[in-house]
Amino acid sequence: MNGRWEQVDAQDLKPLIEEKIVEVGFAKDSEGANEIFMRLFAYIFHMLSSDKEKRLDKKLLIDLIQRGSIATADKELLKGIWDYIRISKES
Repeated sequence: MNGRWEQVDAQDLKPLIEEKIVEVGFAKDSEGANEIFMRLFAYIFHMLSSDKEKRLDKKLLIDLIQRGSIATADKELLKGIWDYIRISKES
């Protein structure tokens, strides 16, 4: 694994993942990468919170990346999660 990924705080992963999203061509810029990151984060959060099978294969990943905007409910969920993480880190 690339050395910059070895000892990274969870919050510091976001810009690294967004950079990779642009690097592999899934987004043209950081704004597009952020939108994709948020859709993926929301999907994975919901997946891990459910009783259903937990699977993310290449086909599903590409489908998630190609979807339109993130749902309003997911935006609110993510805002709450990021606020919680930020507050927890400050404490």
